[in-house]
Amino acid sequence: MIPHSKLPNHTDPSLLNDPYLHRFVEVDNKLADAAGEAICNYFKKRFEILDEEDLSNPVTIADQAAEEAMILIFFFMICQFV
Repeated sequence: MIPHSKLPNHTDPSLLNDPYLHRFVEVDNKLADAAGEAICNYFKKRFEILDEEDLSNPVTIADQAAEEAMILIFFFMICQFV
């Protein structure tokens, strides 16, 4: 992940007074970084487009990689509190 990312989509947690909200912002920033890194691996490359089971939306391998990266972050964060 990108430590202390300077990406414009990040919220500076130090600007928040509520400690719970501060923690959510930290996790959200980590999720954004993980998804961004996963998607960047497919940028300007050919990749497969899959159909979801209900055929309502196409899904790319990049989408799946981003989802998996975010799920790993969730599991890691949950394991810290158990």
